[in-house]
Amino acid sequence: MSTTTVQTEQLIKAVETSLDDAVNRYEDRLDGLDAKFQEFEQNALTKVTGKHYGAPRTPGDIVSKSERLAQLKDGQKTTGRITLDDFNVKTLTSLQGSTASPEAGIDVIPSEAAGLFGIGRRNLSLLDVIPRVATASNAVRYTRVNNFSNAAAVQAGEGATKAEQTLDVESKEAQIATVAVIQKVSRQVMDDVGWLQGALNNLFQYTLRAKLEAELIAGNGSGFNISGFTQEGQAVGGSSGLEHPDQIGDAIADMQSDGYPVDYLIVNPSDFQTWRRERSSSDNLYVSGSWAQPNPPVLWNVPAILSPSISSGSVVLANNGAHALLDRQAPTVEMFEQDGTNVEENLISIRAELRAGLAVMDQAGVRVLSLV
Repeated sequence: MSTTTVQTEQLIKAVETSLDDAVNRYEDRLDGLDAKFQEFEQNALTKVTGKHYGAPRTPGDIVSKSERLAQLKDGQKTTGRITLDDFNVKTLTSLQGSTASPEAGIDVIPSEAAGLFGIGRRNLSLLDVIPRVATASNAVRYTRVNNFSNAAAVQAGEGATKAEQTLDVESKEAQIATVAVIQKVSRQVMDDVGWLQGALNNLFQYTLRAKLEAELIAGNGSGFNISGFTQEGQAVGGSSGLEHPDQIGDAIADMQSDGYPVDYLIVNPSDFQTWRRERSSSDNLYVSGSWAQPNPPVLWNVPAILSPSISSGSVVLANNGAHALLDRQAPTVEMFEQDGTNVEENLISIRAELRAGLAVMDQAGVRVLSLV
């Protein structure tokens, strides 16, 4: 046997040995993959879905039993591509997106929009314009002149009797009212819902202010209620035969003539919209403004506060020198644990309150117009 033949046989044996070693390492790695897939399906998926999985057909099974791997053992240099078409991977989906019956998957926790919804909050513009007077008592006393008429006159010559002024005065007292509301909340929900405390604080401050505005406009003055504009103001009637905006214009002119410039009006929103949508009978065009460019709440150059607290058909005309909001205590929101059985029941009592009143020092400067 020649030296060349011996060397060739040795080279072939070395290649076969190398291939056998490579195949053995490949099979060892596949066995490891088998074990990992079995552990995943038997443990991880069982925890997620509650279902038990046996020993499935894994990629290792498919590869080790593949005809191409057998060809590699017989001397082929590579297995080529081995497909895993028969291998079914379990897909995890959300419970909300499941098409199975019963639904299966991971229950995804939804994100949460902070705040309390479903509560209408109108613009409380009266509280932005009404004059305020701070007080440190539970009532404010003032002296009001009734039916004042200027008696000043030119003297009829030297030594003549001067004109005499008479004053009909009375002492009035405006009481401070307490507007309040309470709510009990469990300590757990207060601790667990991060935005709840702020939302409740905002809500209760609004409810106090809304009730105060309603009382300032139409409080009936009975018991501990505020006596509002409609009770304290001077009642006047509209001019018959005129459109409502014209009746308001005449009332504004009357107040100006009496020395009371009108600083703002209080109007029912439905009434104002009726006037704003008026159309000309000749060309059907809007008399003032349009839906594309609506007029702001202004009548005869006087700003109007739109509030449902004033009855339809009535309008308040107010002069700032004739009235004031008596500001005793701003809206406050406090929380108490020591209240009734709160400790035993793990509850928190929320109390929101403000204290305020209304003084109409001059009735002629606050008039309540009844439209006809």
